[in-house]
This record gives sequence, C-alpha cells and structure tokens, in this order.
Amino acid sequence: MIEAASVYSHYESLIENSVKDPETDPYRSKYKAICCLNGFLDVMTTFGTIKQGFESSPNELHILCLRAAVLFLVGKLKCETNEAGIAETLLLESLSKASATLDVQKTLQLKLSILNQLGLIYCDLSKHEQAEGVLLEAISLYEETKNMSDKLWCVKDIFYGKIVDQNVSDDNLESENTLTLYYIAQVYQHLGKSSESAKYCSLTLRKQLERGVTDTIYWALNCATLSQYFASRNFFELERYHYRLADIQRCWAKYDLLLIDHSWELVQETPVEKHELHFNCPRFPEAEIARFEDVPFQTARTFEEARVIFLHGQKMLNAAKSYYSLEDRATDYFEIVQEHSHLYRSLAKFEVDNGRESKMHRRRIDMLEDILKVMNKTLYLNVAQQIYFELGETYSDLFALKLEKVEALKKLHDHATLPAVVKANQVAEKAIKVFTEFLDLYRDKNGKIPESLGEDNIRPVLLARFYIGRFTSKFYSTDTKKIIQSFRSAIEHFEYVIQYCANSKLAKDLLSEELPVCTEMVQLLSLKIQRIVNP
Repeated sequence: MIEAASVYSHYESLIENSVKDPETDPYRSKYKAICCLNGFLDVMTTFGTIKQGFESSPNELHILCLRAAVLFLVGKLKCETNEAGIAETLLLESLSKASATLDVQKTLQLKLSILNQLGLIYCDLSKHEQAEGVLLEAISLYEETKNMSDKLWCVKDIFYGKIVDQNVSDDNLESENTLTLYYIAQVYQHLGKSSESAKYCSLTLRKQLERGVTDTIYWALNCATLSQYFASRNFFELERYHYRLADIQRCWAKYDLLLIDHSWELVQETPVEKHELHFNCPRFPEAEIARFEDVPFQTARTFEEARVIFLHGQKMLNAAKSYYSLEDRATDYFEIVQEHSHLYRSLAKFEVDNGRESKMHRRRIDMLEDILKVMNKTLYLNVAQQIYFELGETYSDLFALKLEKVEALKKLHDHATLPAVVKANQVAEKAIKVFTEFLDLYRDKNGKIPESLGEDNIRPVLLARFYIGRFTSKFYSTDTKKIIQSFRSAIEHFEYVIQYCANSKLAKDLLSEELPVCTEMVQLLSLKIQRIVNP
C-alpha cells in the first residue's frame, strides 16, 4: 500500500509549485494534486474491500479518518478550480466520514476546515443562510476545544499517523477559527445584519492581533473602518472604559477595607506578629498581571501600617469619584462616600490617641452630613436611611470617646471637666437628632411609625430607639429635674424595644444582645429616679 505520508508530501510540493503554473494552464499543478489524491483514494477503497467482513480495528477507523481527509483536500481543490457543485458533494461526504469516526482528537480540526470550505462555497453561490448555518456550527465546534485536554491533529497529522509538529497543529486550529470569524462577518453583511457583522469583524481583528498582524497597515485600515460603524451608533468604548475602571478602583478600595479589618482582627489575637497574606483561592495563571507596587500586600499591626492601606483605598475612591459624580451617578456617588467613611472607621481602631481618633470620626460626620444636605431623601429613601443610621453610629463612636475624656479628666482635675462635659452633651444631642430624623423616614402620612415593621426594618428601627435611650440616659447635668426627665425619656425608649421584642420572636432574635441591656437599663434608671426623688 502507498504510504499516506508520501502522498501528502507530494501533494504539498504540487501546491507549492502551483504559483508557477503558466497563465495558459493556471490549474496544472492542482489538477495533478487531484489525480494524486484520487489515486490514493482508490487504493484505500480497495484496501477497505479486502478488509470487509472483519471486526473494526483502530486501523480501519484511521483509514476512515484518512478517507475523510483526502476527500476534504480534493473538495478544496475542486472549489479552487471553480467546480463548486462537485466540491460541495465531496466536502459533505468528507464531513460525514469524519463524524462517523467518533475520534474527536483526530477529526475536530478537519471538520472545522470542512465547514469553513462549505461556508465559502455557499457564500460564492449566494446561499447565505446555508453559509451562516455551517459557520455557526464551526464556531460551536471551536468552542469545544476549550474543554479538551487532548492535543488536536491537523490534516497533515492524519496522513502521517501522528502529530508532526504541535505548534503547527495549534496554529492551523487558530487559523481556521480566524477564517470562520472572517467568513461569517461577510455572511451577516450580505444578510443585512450589520450589528452581527460588526461583532464578528471585531472578533476577527482581535484574533489577528493575538496571532500577530502580518499587514499592519491593512489591519489598521480595517479597524478604522469598523470604528466608523460603532461611532455612528454611539458605541463609544471610552465611556465603558471609564465606567469599568471606576468599578475596579472601588474593588481595590474594598480590598483595602477588608485588609485593614482583617489586620485588626489579627492584632486583637496576636499583637506582635506581622502576617503575610496567603491566598487560598482560584488563580488565573495564564493572565499576565503585574503586581502593583503601591498595592499593600501585608497585614498591619500599627496605625502607621494601617494608614498606608487606608491611603491606597482613599486614593482609589477619589479616583472613582471623578467618574461617579453627584450630578451624573448620584447613587454610586453616595455609596462611594459611605465606603470612604468605612475606611476611616476601620483606620480609627488602630489610633491610640483620643484626640486624633475623634478627628477621624469628625471627618466621617462631615462627609456624611454633606451628602444628606444635597440628597433628595424621597427619591433616595433607602440610601438616606443607610446614611442617617451610619451617621448616628458615627456620633455614637465619637460620644464614647468624649465620655472617655470626661472620665480621664475627673481623675485628674475635677474642675476642668466642665468643657468636656459640655462637648459630650453636644455630641449626644446631635446623635439623638440624627436617629430621630432616621426614624422620621419610616413614619406614615399620619406621622406614625407602623406597629408592624418589615423584616429588613426591625433591627435598624429598634436599634435607633435603643441608641436614643442610651444617649439620653448619659446626659450630664446638675439640674435634678433635667436628670429625671432624661432618665424617664430613656426608659420610654428602652421599654419600646422590650415591648416590641415581647410581641415578635424575630425581633427578639435580631436584638438578642441589646434586649438584656434594655431590661437592665430600665431597672437601673428607675432605681436612680427613686433615689433622686427620695434621697
């Protein structure tokens, strides 16, 4: 039997020499190649007849695959010699035999070549719907290669019975896919589907760029032409770029926030150790991602180290604000301000100086109050509720620091505590005002808060009452009447929480930590009132 490898080698040399064929006989070498391949096809047919009656074997399956490859090459040559009808028949027969082998590793790339050639024939015959069908099948077939671990054979490998050069085989596969994308772009243009045509033109250009552009001027001209289509339909990539860049910057800020919080947790457990981050998560080894020099990759154990992380997060958020402006994308802008506030809150945990920590919470208060001044609270009701509540919690953090200062001064100079007491009272008053305004957002048209709150509203509303009670109970005053009045007001808020939890198991579960405190405070404040009234 003639060696298949020799047949393919002879076929290759004839095709290479076809460029030298005279104008009077332009297909001379291609006709010789067809005769060579048909002769080999006859030999295989005879061999197949001899083997008839025997059980299937790998040799027989390979012969079937080989026949498919020969039929493809002959069909391709018939197409090039302007015999489209015969070419179509041969290619369809080749596709049938390639599919019958069930050997995907050997035939998948061959089938791609067959489908591309059929697509080209149908385009030439103006059968654009048929061309679309086979080319979409080719695209689907190519997508299957992403899930394959086996190395794919090209047509030459089938003749040699092995993969001759893996690089060549891989390059042929990508070449076929590039042709598919190019052909189907032309098909959609003929079918009047401009957007689909533009899509596949774009994919073709990208594929060419990935594989290396041979004619850079022609490639650039095609890109410029395609850009006119997208520009005429207002598909401006620049807008999308800024949008995605801002999202990435916000993701970096969230990363920084999580890193600071994680650092604080580790400091609470092991205050002297410094931790490298160890990621136990999916990676993308094929992606070429440079490690940014300014991105923090170590946990912090001191304020200065935490500040480095904070500054990177702040930088990212400020950059994102340049796109998410208050005028154009208000909701996102409000969220970024909240994220900025969270960064300050996390950094403040590392600060040991009462005054500097107070300034950080003041900074949070300023930025939250600023957006509440310009926000349409009816239009952005949910966002307003979140910001009011966070503002109230920020005042709570600040109030705790003021109380620390009062207690510290009491131990040193009792007469020097008055200014500190006044400041603590002012913070408490502002906190009560904020939480009251927060509760106002839940009132109905009659000015009442519903007796039955939605599941998402139970905890924040009851916590607001809890906070108001707590602030009210801690007012400093030398006026006994004001003290009693404050205590009774605080008891009223604590009892509201107790009563609501008594009627709602869900509320009781959601406030499992605060509820005992409410009960204890009611008893304690009631006792204090009795002692003031009856000294």
